Amino acid sequence: MKFTKRLLSLLLSLLLAVSLSGCKTSTEQGGSGQTSQKTGQEQAKTKEQKQFDDFLGRQVKESLSENTLNLHYQLKDPEKYGIKQEKVSIGHISHRQDKKALKENKKTAEELSEFKRSSLTEKQKLTYDILEDYLGMLIEESQYPLYANIIGEISGIQSNLPVTLAEYQFYREKDIEDYLTLLSQVTGYLQEAGEYLKAQSKAGLYVTDAAADTAAKQIDDFLKESGEKNILSATFKERVNAVSGLSKEQKTIYKKQNKKLLNQSVYPAFRSFKKTILSLKGTGKNSGGVCNLKNGKKYYRLVLKEQTGTNKTVSQLLSSVTDRLQSSVKQMVNLIQSDESLQKKFYNFDPVLTSPKKVLADLEKKAKTDYPPLKKVHYKIKYVPKALEDTLSPAFYMIPPIDDETENTIYINKGSTDKSGIYNTLAHEAYPGHLYQNNYFLSTDPDDIRLIMDFPGYSEGWASYVEMHAFDYVPYDKSVAKLKRINDEINMAIGSAVDINVNYRGWTLDQIKDMLKEMGYGSSAADQLFRLVSSEPGYYLKYYAGALEFQELRNKASKELGKKFQTKEFHKVILENGPSNFLQVRKAVEAYIEENK
Repeated sequence: MKFTKRLLSLLLSLLLAVSLSGCKTSTEQGGSGQTSQKTGQEQAKTKEQKQFDDFLGRQVKESLSENTLNLHYQLKDPEKYGIKQEKVSIGHISHRQDKKALKENKKTAEELSEFKRSSLTEKQKLTYDILEDYLGMLIEESQYPLYANIIGEISGIQSNLPVTLAEYQFYREKDIEDYLTLLSQVTGYLQEAGEYLKAQSKAGLYVTDAAADTAAKQIDDFLKESGEKNILSATFKERVNAVSGLSKEQKTIYKKQNKKLLNQSVYPAFRSFKKTILSLKGTGKNSGGVCNLKNGKKYYRLVLKEQTGTNKTVSQLLSSVTDRLQSSVKQMVNLIQSDESLQKKFYNFDPVLTSPKKVLADLEKKAKTDYPPLKKVHYKIKYVPKALEDTLSPAFYMIPPIDDETENTIYINKGSTDKSGIYNTLAHEAYPGHLYQNNYFLSTDPDDIRLIMDFPGYSEGWASYVEMHAFDYVPYDKSVAKLKRINDEINMAIGSAVDINVNYRGWTLDQIKDMLKEMGYGSSAADQLFRLVSSEPGYYLKYYAGALEFQELRNKASKELGKKFQTKEFHKVILENGPSNFLQVRKAVEAYIEENK
């Protein structure tokens, strides 16, 4: 099976392959009592149920074995998982791979259909349904070769590859050697990426000149520090120095090899890739949304299904977004009119907590009120290198390998995350957002395959939903917090509405400028937003549509259960269901409602 897809976090957008979410083997589920219980459950399974487990296991191993970069991020010790990779490979970018992926995914779908769903356990049935839906999306995606934008402003390989390589951990000496081999393959990898762009250009699917210029600038940002301060030089030294058992001389040799590869392979490869990007300017035939492409509206509907997981039509989704936008604007106006000093406070308030560690401690403590308990999670806080501050997101969470849950990493971008926003940024990335959700799901012992499927609408939707509710926890002025929450929702709603209007309804830049002008935004904001949504369709919606789905389900459960509704139990249902499309989440919530009426 080949999981070719878009990803929630920056890590695997560059590979167009499997996701980097974690999975847990059955030998890691707590103490001996749990192990014995699990062994008994395995023995009690029927022949078909065991065959289904074997089928899922094969798919996981095949997917994880596709390239070294994916495998290393997924597993600290692949051989213990039964995977021995013979050849180090950074992976490939080629539209010709689509035919191979289509064949493999169709074969997997056929194998899946041969199982009698009614004979599976309840847990297996859920996995069956989610996998069936997921494979359907992958098969449909194969109908659109060259539509994927690999140099997007947010998910492009030009900005994600350096960070992904910089976070490649060295657990043993072999990891250093594999990493250096990966560096030697960057030239070929980016050459393949360049050929992909040329094929896009030939097909009339290349990006706009503005998008090409943005990608080129991001490469310049990476190369700005090409000496010892470059992210791939500085982090390599830190990682090598942390490896035990290496002599000072061995470490020096590896550092020299890294420096040579950066200067002779990696940096020249990025410069060449930049030249290719710029050389194709003027060949893109579409200056607007994807609806202008052949079968563009059909493709956009698929993008929304992949990015949001919603089963709403585009019109229904736009209606939901527009209603919330109008409601939020009305709330903001009423709030400001009721307190003339609020607007001044909004721009000059004391956030109280600004230290990431103190903020996380506060969030972890307060989240226990509304979210089910979770064992202590280990994490590291790192900062985005200054040269990449203009390129990368305000913050992002790096998922740990499946056999070492202590490797949770949160990156903070000082260039775009100020002290006034650090509290809710960390609510999104850590507690009770990504870090909490990922580790909670791991604790439920899901089928491993559930964790190599990517559902950004669920994951980013959850993080956005809890970020909004985390304004209830902030230590500063509650009236300011309420205004900030409304303001953040307005921004997400505007981005989502613009996304649909541009990519499905074919709105032009002038129409977007008129729309934003009525809301008090200048033309530069319209330019930036138009460029982003046309370059990365569905980007805002994976955050906002998912958050709306969770909020709508919460409202439904609260209304139908009345006093019996418990926020913590509602969240538990969602977390235990885990990442999936919202049809499955809704089924789980409706079952919870029926059980508690």
